[in-house]
Order: sequence, then C-alpha cells, then structure tokens
Amino acid sequence: MATKTPPDGPVVLTLSPDELSTQTLSTHTLQRALHALHADGLVALANAVSPAHLAALDARMQRDAARLLAQPSDDVHRNFGAATGNIRQEPPTTPSLVHADVVANPFATQLTECVLGPRPVLRFYSANTAARAEGRQPVHVDLEFGGYPTHFAFGYCVNVCLDDVGLENGATEVWLGSHLVGMVEGRECVDVIDEGLEESQAAGEDVLAQGGVGD
Repeated sequence: MATKTPPDGPVVLTLSPDELSTQTLSTHTLQRALHALHADGLVALANAVSPAHLAALDARMQRDAARLLAQPSDDVHRNFGAATGNIRQEPPTTPSLVHADVVANPFATQLTECVLGPRPVLRFYSANTAARAEGRQPVHVDLEFGGYPTHFAFGYCVNVCLDDVGLENGATEVWLGSHLVGMVEGRECVDVIDEGLEESQAAGEDVLAQGGVGD
C-alpha cells in the first residue's frame, strides 16, 4: 500500500499487488482507510477497479452524456442549474457493462462492513456527470437522516472515477471533516456558512485518477 495525502486533500491509497490478487485489504491499509473515513469522511483507493471495465463504461457514458448535454434543460436533471455543468446520468444496465468491481467493489465493501456491519446493501446506483463549467454548486448535503445518532454513519456513497478528474475537466468539491461539525439536532446544517470560508474552499475539489474509488 502506498499513501498519498496532498495538502488539504483526501487520503489516497494505492493497493498493493497482493491486495489486488486476493481482493482483500491488508490490515495496514484497512487501518489507514478507516482512520481517513472517520477523520475526513472520505478515502480514495487509487487502483481499485479494472481499467478495461472503466474504459468500456466510459465509452458508453461519454456518448450518453453528449446526448444529454445537447438536450433542452427542461429534459435533463441539471444539478443546481445549467451553469454548474453537472447533470444526473444513469449508468447503463446492459449486462456486459455491469461489473462487480464497480457496483460491488470488494475493497469498498470491506471498508463499509467495518463501519456499518456485515452484508451491506446497495440502495442506489446512479451517476453525476461533472463537465467543466464556470459555475459552482452551492454547498449542500446529498443525503441526511434526521434524528439519527450524531456523527454515526448510516451509509456510504461509493464514487467510481471513469476518467481522471480535476479542475481542468470537472470535479466534485468535498469539505473534508465537515461531518464532524455543524450538526444541529442530528443533522448536518449548511444553512449558514461563512462566505470567506466558502470562498477559501473553492480550490479544494478532489483530483483523482481513473479507477479511483472514493468511499
């Protein structure tokens, strides 16, 4: 396992040949990943998905994305408006494009089981396509569970990067550690955010390589 932690960025772990062959995280990788999940709310596994699977899925979704982006705004779900360049795009369910290391990644599953318990269930399979744009989405919480015990995870979002992502071509902005602060009655509150802090976070988008899995 190799670890990369950019300044103000997520912990990025590169899986070893032994981990890839056994499809199992080592105890050291597991410890490092769980620490990042608890401290930052995010960890990235850099090479957790087959490049061939990603290439096939990316080729299909690139074609679908071009078609969606060409449609009128009213016909496509654009997250927070067209200026953000972010659209809702469903992955194909053609059997040849549904891969276990994407929909049920063994490494992400192992991490999830350590926090949530055995036999986690996939409840939602979808995608956001982040195209390069001038606009920026407002800070928001994707999902909340009102009344759930404070700071205790009830689920995880597993993101699979089909291509290298960064500021040049579109990325997801994540506020590391925000799950530990700003809680009001068991829910994350983003209604009031200091404008200076929000502006300083603008350059903190994830920069991850193809095949990276973010949990």
